[in-house]
Amino acid sequence: MVDNKIKLLKQDINTKLNIPSNSMDYITLLAVIEHIDNPTNLLKEIKRILKKGGYLIITTPNIRWKWLLELMAYLRIISKNEIDDHKIYYSTKSIISSLSSNGFNKKNIKVHKYPLNKLFDFVILAIAQK
Repeated sequence: MVDNKIKLLKQDINTKLNIPSNSMDYITLLAVIEHIDNPTNLLKEIKRILKKGGYLIITTPNIRWKWLLELMAYLRIISKNEIDDHKIYYSTKSIISSLSSNGFNKKNIKVHKYPLNKLFDFVILAIAQK
């Protein structure tokens, strides 16, 4: 059963979103932002449509492991097409910078790396509150 407050929307996220301003509590970009042609425009749109106090949740590969992802894609262990489609890779600092330069306050951005081990920190999880 789907809660009547949950709405799934299909939109082209490379364009202006047909969503009213200040209308969303949560937006997730799980393994998405690295595939976007213009993440700046998307982040500005997300900031616009999030309600005050709303959250943006992002996961993205850590740039530290770009070489490993590309090697695994070359060896066909993971999808070569998907890895080749990556437009940008982020570090902890660069995801914070990207979020803050697009309207999110640095003090409202939390970043974690997973797994919780500096040796194998493959995925960056960023949570930004408007």
